[in-house]
Parts: sequence; structure tokens; C-alpha cells
Amino acid sequence: MRYIPTPSTKELLAIVCAEDIQPTRILDLCCGSGWLAEALAERFPKAEVWASDIREEEFSTSLKVKWNQGDLFEGLYGKFDLIVCNFPYVPTGLCGDSEPRIAFDGGIDGFDLIAIPCRASQVFTRNKLPSCD
Repeated sequence: MRYIPTPSTKELLAIVCAEDIQPTRILDLCCGSGWLAEALAERFPKAEVWASDIREEEFSTSLKVKWNQGDLFEGLYGKFDLIVCNFPYVPTGLCGDSEPRIAFDGGIDGFDLIAIPCRASQVFTRNKLPSCD
């Protein structure tokens, strides 16, 4: 199956690629199909790229990306130079039926999941700086 990234996922890739960085270990959290992880593996070919999502059936079949099925940071280990995440961000009442609800449902106001990974990212990043704005 071919996955088409959302505009926000493409924008996130553009932001990362505009930075002057050379990460050696990258995590795409809440990766869905893994399109962003695949693109980052192409952009940073020397990096070890991980993709993690709660739904295992979403993963693509790439050999360039290491896959983890788990809830947020569950099952992951070590430090990452770069953590990217396109969180579920749609308020529950606005979620449609055309996409898997878990991929977009961000709770009542759309922000339920954002705080948890932002706090945990300080544990999983090498530089100890928050990686969420």
C-alpha cells in the first residue's frame, strides 16, 4: 500500500532538513506508515533511524529503518540526537471516519498526547534539551 503524507508531515520534514544537523540516531515517534522515518533515512544515510507507533500494521517494509511497535517510548532504548513526532492533533469531536481514529484523535482539545512525549524526550535525547516547542 502506498501512503501519502499529510501536509503537516511534509512541513515537519522540511523544517528538519533546513537545519544544519548531522544526527547519528533519529526517532520518528507516532510514525504511522513510517513515511517520515523513510524520508529521514534518505536525508541522513549514515544515521540509525527508528520509527515507533502503537499500531504495528502501519509500518512499511523498509530495511533502512528499525521498527518498534509500542505506546510512545515503550520498547525503545538509548539516546537519540533527533526526535520527530507528528502527534495525533485533531479534537475528538472533529475526527472523521476516513482515517484510523488513533492516528488523529488528540483528545477533547487535540493536545492530550503532546505533553507526555515532550517531557519524556528529555530522557531520550543526548543533549538533554527539550525537543518540543
